[in-house]
Amino acid sequence: MPLPILIGAVAAGAAILGTGAVITAKDNFDKAKSIANDAENKYNEQKKEFEKKANETEALLAELGKIKVKVQSTTMMDFVKAYKQISNIDYKNKNFTNSVFKEKISPQEVRRIENNSMKASDLFSSGFQGISTGVLAGLGATSIATTLGTASTGTLISTLSGAAAQKAALAWLGGGALSAGGLGIAGGTALIGGVVAGPAILVTGAILDSKSEKALTEATNYAAKVDVAIEEMKTAITKFIALDARVFEVMKALEIVNAGFVKEIKQLQAIVKNNSTKINFHELNVKEQEILYKAQQFAQAVNALLKIELMKEGEIMNTQSKKVLGEVGELFQQ
Repeated sequence: MPLPILIGAVAAGAAILGTGAVITAKDNFDKAKSIANDAENKYNEQKKEFEKKANETEALLAELGKIKVKVQSTTMMDFVKAYKQISNIDYKNKNFTNSVFKEKISPQEVRRIENNSMKASDLFSSGFQGISTGVLAGLGATSIATTLGTASTGTLISTLSGAAAQKAALAWLGGGALSAGGLGIAGGTALIGGVVAGPAILVTGAILDSKSEKALTEATNYAAKVDVAIEEMKTAITKFIALDARVFEVMKALEIVNAGFVKEIKQLQAIVKNNSTKINFHELNVKEQEILYKAQQFAQAVNALLKIELMKEGEIMNTQSKKVLGEVGELFQQ
């Protein structure tokens, strides 16, 4: 029942309640409506700002997702093809420089890289057709190896476009970054359970109970919930800004490392291109062995960057990303 009609109904009962009681009730109803309307307006303004920033961050993560897929499907695939043409790789008693990553890539990891590269090629060759921004953002925010590793090659695009991928795409947002007093996240939009329906419903419920004081209390409680929601959205925006900075760092690192990696791969390809059979590592000269070693170092650096999880359970994964970025930086300082 609309608020004016209800207030009119109360006024019609003045003979029973008394003029003073009706005036007090009407004042309470007016105050309740004003408080709730003001709160709703504040909430809507903050929600616009939150959604704008969330969309910007999602787009940035989606761009990183595309870069990851491109690097995985091209550079990493080129490396694996050349690397697999050399057998009996053994760096013991070798004193090569650029030894940030001490261990050679295991055969299991080579197979994983190759498998993920083939899957990434499906996405890259399709021009990302049928893949939503949310899914690409998920690829940007999480380990590409984990995401691609869960889908079979033949059904990759449909799998990533399904419900499971939608959950993964939202994981970067925190899966509940706004979680106070009934607040939650759905599809990147802050929702207030029960309250977002509007102050009129709250006030109407109070009037139906014939308690204007309750209407005022309900409106005040609503305003308090809105204040909590606004603070949660402000906190989330701060997280998005910090996440943006980390995304730019990873993008820059991938750009620099991948450029160096491409150069090393070309040298490696020159070593193996004229051989139809595998080359024994020990038959390579020292310079060729070092080229292979440096290419592997770059492969491990790129692989580590592709595996970075930028968000997990609503928090920015600073520790892991800082460690990886630090190791990558060391590779270029030597």
